[in-house]
Amino acid sequence: MKIELNNNKVIFIVGQNQTEIHPIWLRERVRDEKFLDKNNDQRLFDPSFLENISIEESKLSSVNFAKLIERISDKTISGKIAKSVLEEIWVSGNDVDLIIQEKGLVQIQDESILEDIAKKIIEANPDQVNAYKGGKEKLFGFFVGQVMKETQGKANPQGVNEVLKKLLDT
Repeated sequence: MKIELNNNKVIFIVGQNQTEIHPIWLRERVRDEKFLDKNNDQRLFDPSFLENISIEESKLSSVNFAKLIERISDKTISGKIAKSVLEEIWVSGNDVDLIIQEKGLVQIQDESILEDIAKKIIEANPDQVNAYKGGKEKLFGFFVGQVMKETQGKANPQGVNEVLKKLLDT
């Protein structure tokens, strides 16, 4: 792995893959509503850990962090999935690959699987398809969202976009 700094970004290069991350990525990846338990309004995971616990005190090792970046770079997981993996690493120190495997977090990249899911979404939403083909291009985001929902966020977003463009624009 090679690490470069360029235009206020940290660039991780692993083989042919390159991942750019803003220095505040760690902080921003965990600051959202995902960590609120909707049933009792308590945080399932406190994103303030970045301010309250130094990196030296955390269970995040440089090896595990490098693996996390590598898994984003090789598209095993998405940035969104990396957020939940980071949460687990920070608290438990467990191995990145073990977390990904045990929780079934591997990103769906197989085009045929994505195409089958996209076809199902398209068939279930004929009105939106007609509106999209009639010029309402913003509905494309609806279809992407439905595929992501169907795959519980595990679909490769770039792959979803390519498959949907192919299916909707023909």
